[in-house]
Formats: sequence, structure tokens, C-alpha cells
Amino acid sequence: LKLSGSEQEEITGKETDNPEAYSAFLQGLGYYRQYKPEDLAQAIIYFKKAIELDPNYSRAYAELAVTYWDIAVLFYWPKLGMSLWEAKYKARKYLKMAMKNPTSRAYRLMGEMALTTRQYETAIAGVEQAIALDPNLFTADRAYVLTCSGRPEDGLEMVNKAMRRDPHSLTLNWWNLGLANFFLGRLEEAATAFGRGFKLNPEFAASGVGLMASYGLLGRDQQAQAALQQERADDDEHPGSRKTPGEGVDRHLGGEDAQVDGARRRRLGVGVLEPVVEQRKRALDAKGHKD
Repeated sequence: LKLSGSEQEEITGKETDNPEAYSAFLQGLGYYRQYKPEDLAQAIIYFKKAIELDPNYSRAYAELAVTYWDIAVLFYWPKLGMSLWEAKYKARKYLKMAMKNPTSRAYRLMGEMALTTRQYETAIAGVEQAIALDPNLFTADRAYVLTCSGRPEDGLEMVNKAMRRDPHSLTLNWWNLGLANFFLGRLEEAATAFGRGFKLNPEFAASGVGLMASYGLLGRDQQAQAALQQERADDDEHPGSRKTPGEGVDRHLGGEDAQVDGARRRRLGVGVLEPVVEQRKRALDAKGHKD
């Protein structure tokens, strides 16, 4: 398994003296960064194996927590035969264990979880604590927390560094690059980033939602229609995970309460993307019926 410079820096200490546990951890990391449902399921197997071999392997607990959290917020859980409650419960369970000896990864997840309840100060604190442990580590999840906490300029700077230092995490890097540019009003750049991410991993619905929203604001109906049809095609392939484009954004950005205050929804990004997506969806559907 070949690691990026960013990954090598983060696991230099390995946090385990058990070579078999470390090997299992690396295998899990390799599956995780593919960022597709079946790959995350495999990552869980290897992270659990690493923990079985070394019950004090803090980083393995953190990665296991992150994997379950991503399964929950990306709506991958129906495809993997889980419930939403199970995925979130296990994410919090393993994060609690990881926080006994916290790593940068654990603090980063703490920040992401804080976004779901609009605890922006806690979210930023998580990123800052992660940076204190690994000042030279630049990752997409740090960029995500910064962007969704109202600091898209910092998020853009972080994800640009992540693109150079962590070239393997392409799905997350392209998504966060698109998200930061979208909030900064750079719609052409946002559409390009979302489009590249969606082409790379069509199952990552958030990229399709962002792409459709960007095209909608740019007035490119045909391209928005194509993005909508692609997302619907993925829903047809996996009917258990069907969702509206707006719901996809809401789930991905962590909004669990549909009645969230408007200003806070804008800060999370839901208030920016969701109405645009739903409006364009209705307009495109109406246009399709006329044709």
C-alpha cells in the first residue's frame, strides 16, 4: 500500500508495536479512501481486526468511528444492511474509545459531529486541536468543518493543500473543493470540482447535488438535467437509499432538523444548496413534460 505524504506524516508513530495490527490498519485505510459503500464495509473489517490484535490501538478506533459516521451521513447504511441508528451509535461508541488517547483523526471527527447540532465553536475547536497534534497535516475533513462553520476561505486553502498532499482521497477532495468555491460564489470552479468528483464516484450523491446546484445558478439547464438524471439513475440502482436531491444535501451536511433557523441553515450550507436544487428540479421536470 502506497501512502501519500500527508498519510505518512499522520501515522509515522503507528501507535502500535504489533506489525500485524499495523498491516491490518493500512489495509483498512486503503479500502476507506476508495469511499464507496462496499469499500467502507471492507475497511470496517480490517480496522476491527487491527483492534483485535492491539486493543489499545487508538488510531484504529478513530478510523472505525469515522467509517461508521461516513456510512451514516452519506446515506450508505441501507446499502450495507444497517440502520441509521446503528451507524451513528457505533460511530459515537468507537469515538469515545478513541478519545481515551485522542489522535488528530479523533479530534477531526469530533468537529464533524459538532456540525450536526450546529455547535460551530466546538467544530472549530476540534479542527484546532487536530492541527495542534499534526500542524503539517492537511485533509479534506478539516476543510469541510471550516467551510461549513462559515470560513470557506480557510476551507479552500485547506483543501487546496490537501489536494497536493493527499492525492488518494479524491472523492472528498473534489467535494470539498467544490463546496468551498460554491460558498465563495465561484460557480464555474465549483461546477468543475463537483463534476470531477461525481464522475469519479457517482455513488457519492452530494457531488451530484452540488453539480446540479452550480449549473442551476449558472443557468445551464441541460447540464443540470444531466446531473439530475445521473443521481436518479443511482437511486434506481439502489432503491433502499432513495432520497431527493435536497435531502441528500441535508443528510450530507448533517442537518437532521428540517425546521432549522434559516440563518443557521445558510451557515451549514443547506440553505444555500437545497432551495436551488429543489427549484431547478421542479423547473427541469416541468420542462421535460412540455417536451
